[in-house]
This record gives sequence, structure tokens and C-alpha cells, in this order.
Amino acid sequence: MRLPSAAALAAILLGGCGGGDPTPPGPSASSPLEEAALKVQESLALVELQYVGQDDSLGTAFASALVLSPDGKALIPFVLDSRQVHRVRVRLGGREHPATFLRSDPRVGMSLIRIAAAAGPFHPASAGSREPRRGEWVAVLSAGTEDTDYQALADLSLVRGRVPEEFDRLLLQGRGFAAGTVVADLDGHVVGLVRSGEDDRALLFADVKARVYRLLARTSEDDADPDRQTPWLGVFLEDMNEEYAEAEGLPKESVRIREICQGSPAEKAGLRAQDLIVQVDDRPLRMKGAKALDNLFKLMSPEVGREIRLEVLRDGKRMGFPCRFARTPKAHDLKAEDLGIQVREITDSIYHGSPDLLRREGVLVTEVVPGSPASTSNSFRSALISTGEVLLELDGAPTPTLEAFSAALDAVRRRGGAVVLVKLQSGTSTHFEAINLKKTKEQGETP
Repeated sequence: MRLPSAAALAAILLGGCGGGDPTPPGPSASSPLEEAALKVQESLALVELQYVGQDDSLGTAFASALVLSPDGKALIPFVLDSRQVHRVRVRLGGREHPATFLRSDPRVGMSLIRIAAAAGPFHPASAGSREPRRGEWVAVLSAGTEDTDYQALADLSLVRGRVPEEFDRLLLQGRGFAAGTVVADLDGHVVGLVRSGEDDRALLFADVKARVYRLLARTSEDDADPDRQTPWLGVFLEDMNEEYAEAEGLPKESVRIREICQGSPAEKAGLRAQDLIVQVDDRPLRMKGAKALDNLFKLMSPEVGREIRLEVLRDGKRMGFPCRFARTPKAHDLKAEDLGIQVREITDSIYHGSPDLLRREGVLVTEVVPGSPASTSNSFRSALISTGEVLLELDGAPTPTLEAFSAALDAVRRRGGAVVLVKLQSGTSTHFEAINLKKTKEQGETP
């Protein structure tokens, strides 16, 4: 429904409630309802996002954007890589304005943009501190599109319940809420946001508010790389099997540390593999099984530089360890243009996070250039080397590290041969391939 004016809003907000549900606020509450919706409307914008898809084609998505700062930073319900963004346009105050993509937070499932200063002055949204209860009426608002003559849409919805996850969701009455729809209490404070693909529930804003505003405070247009601030503790976790925990007398509300990366903050703090995490900053885990992992991430709220205290159970003793999140270390890449591949060192994070990797020695193939010698095969539409394979040897020289691979490649170049033999591992199988450095895909394919 449109939000054309304050006068018409009362009828809009008081209508459309299905039979059998609690009676919505009556006429005496019409003024607070109008004021709440109009207050949130000032912080809403319509964003048109053009992005590059996996097949390099351009796609377009529309959603509501929630203005959060006086300089025009706004939250949109998409997770993007800066390389995917082609163009961002925002409609605010009756006019269209350009906007700049800043960065994404994959865990929250949203991104920040900055609207051009010409669209100001901006009216940042007010975040609510109280969480709505089951059975409470809330206002749901979204920016209008061309179909609604760009009039904002507003309606009432009932909070049906709360879904406990890493970031809790509010289960709303009805379905089909558009991406970016804002949920507000009747005082006009934002209490929830509908993410893309979640049309009947809203992310509880109180759960993500601290994370969003920390992201907001440090984000600038020059800091557009979404990987620069990825938090890292260097642990790989697994949920506790409830039957095993009961048989061994271990707490079911716990998470096991499966592996720890060398040189990681976790290792430096003194944590070990097989430790059971039972508490974060004096707050015990309160869920079991797979949900305990979500609860743990929620309690840790990972941020670069954030310090937490993990309490673990080790050999029957409870022990506490202060840890500080660091930036995720980036693996180094090397492009071998002669072969037509790009390889990457296998770090602890890559090794422990990839179940298909059975060994640390070797370099991981991350890219095969179309038309290059490595992509050419005598079989139609197949490649000699595939991404995800581990290169173990180059012309008989072992390549356990990126440095060893670089030295072996230099030796191949000095010899100047036309064919190079590579040893590859894919899963449990090992095989050899002969790469003809003079051969291209066009020359080598057979129909």
C-alpha cells in the first residue's frame, strides 16, 4: 500500500489485518502510527543496483536502502564483491542520485553504500533498543517503486515469534516482504530488516546493531576492499555430538576446536585442538549441536581488533584464554603465463577449510586461462589442468611451496623446451599431464 500522506496513512495502517489475529491498534492510536511511519520514511531510499553476474551479464536488483549516517551511508540487503558492482543509483527526495558501493558484511548479509552528497540533507534512522515481543504490532515499510509512483509503502504486521540463529530473526505475519523492508516499533525506531530471500522474517536489528555501526564508523570510499577487514582467529570448529557428550559426561552446550592454524591468534593465546569452548566473555553457550556454532559466533561477534575471552574445557579443567581477532592473512598467488595457470600457496586456512585437500605440499591451481596450453586437450571441451587440483611437480622438480614452484618454472624457461610434464593431485588420485607450450586451445581441440 502507498504512503501518500499523513492523512491517508491512518486508514492504511489500520486496515488489511486478517481475521482471527489480535485486533490491531484502534483509531486512538492513529496519530502515533502515522508519526512512526513518517519518521522511518525519511530514512528510506529506493536503490537500483546493476551488478555483473557469473556469466558476465548485467543484472538489476531493486531494494529499500536504510540511511544510517548524516553523510549518506545506507544499508542494502545484498552481499556483493566490489568487482561485481556496475552501477548504483538511489531515489531519494523525489530525485535520482548516484551512489558508491563501500563494502559488504557476509555474516550480516548486507552491504553499505554512500549516497551522493547532493541528495542530502540526510535523516539517519533511529535504532530501537527494545526488542519487540511475540504478539506485538509493528510497522513494516519499504521504498516505493515506479509502479507505486515512488510512494513509500506501509502496513501493520504482527510479530509471530523469534527464530534463534547466529543473528535472530523476527517471524512476521504474512509473506512477500520486499528485500530491504524496514520493521519499526510504533515509536518509529527500527527493530528489524528483511534481507534478500527472507520474505517472512526480519533480521533483529538489536542483534546486529553494534556490528553494523562499527562497520559504519570505519568505512570510507577509499576502503572498498571487502577482504581487508575480514576477522581471523585461526580456529576450525565442529559442533558437539549430543550422544557422545552424554556418554562422556561432557557439556552438550559446547563447540569443539577441530584444528588451529600455525601462527594464528588462537595458537598464540594458548588454545589447542580438541578444546571445548563453553563460554565467551562470561556468557555461556546456551544451545546444543549445530545451533551451538551459531550461538558461539553471535557471542564472539568477530571484528578485527576485538578482544574476547574464551573459556574452554580441557582434560576436565575449565581454562580461560584472552584472544584478539586479527585480519585474515591473504594467500600469495603466482601467475604462470607460460602454462596459462595461476597457483596459490596452501595456507593453514585453505588446507583445514578444504576437505578435498589431502596434503599440504604443493600449490593450488586457482585459475586456468581459456585458450592457454593448460586449457588445451585432445578431448572436446576438457582441460589438461583444472582449478582445485594441486600441482606437485613441474618437469620432475617438486613444488611443495610457491617459492619452489617459481624456481621450477624459471628452470623450465631457461631450458626452453616445447613440452613440460606436470604431476597433479585431484582428491585421492595422482596423475601426470604433458603440456605443449606451443599449443593453443584452438589448435588442440577436436570435435
